[in-house]
Amino acid sequence: MNADDDKSVGSALTRQVDGISQIFVKDIDGQKMNHPCSLHYYNGFIKLGNKIENLESIDVTVLGFIDTEIGKIHYDNLANFDHPGIIEAFAYGVGKGQHSNNSFLAVTKFETTFEGYLRRDGLLATDQQNRFTESFINLLRDVIVAMEELHRQGYYCAKFHGSHFAIINEGGSQRARLWRFGKIKGDTEAAISESKANDWVRLGYKIENVSLAPESKDLFKRIIDRKLQG
Repeated sequence: MNADDDKSVGSALTRQVDGISQIFVKDIDGQKMNHPCSLHYYNGFIKLGNKIENLESIDVTVLGFIDTEIGKIHYDNLANFDHPGIIEAFAYGVGKGQHSNNSFLAVTKFETTFEGYLRRDGLLATDQQNRFTESFINLLRDVIVAMEELHRQGYYCAKFHGSHFAIINEGGSQRARLWRFGKIKGDTEAAISESKANDWVRLGYKIENVSLAPESKDLFKRIIDRKLQG
């Protein structure tokens, strides 16, 4: 992130990021994720190439990390996928000046995370009978198909958390997109299967926090007992 010079774009204060492309942050006051607790994300845009004056820009969300390598790690992971349940990564960069110890990742623009959705719009997840709403079921379906794709390619969500799924607006509806995951480390079939199974258990606990209706409890129990996966 080239933080040596603040530039004005319209009424927005921006900072330039060096990397595969030019990444700009519109607001220096980003939103903080609960997990990882040190991560912030910002409204931004990218412009490809070195000459930025006449190039078309793309609105993005910029993730800021406290380590110079993490942005590239996540970029490389995301670049291995072309799947509707997994967010698209456009570029990464390492900061300069006071941000020289930080890395940055530009991804598809999102307004909140799955965790933020439940905290802010939790009432939309269940109806008056405390059953899952259609909108929540659609988000949950996105999460499930994303995790299935991860498992097919040897990845998993070792530290599964609601913050690791971004909520984007697509065609007038909200959809969930996974952005944080890693390669399964086990080298035996049993270890690999265990890693995948644990993903579903972590998802089960997330579902339990949403609704206590009997059918939800039954779904949670079947997942925790590892009788239901995917």
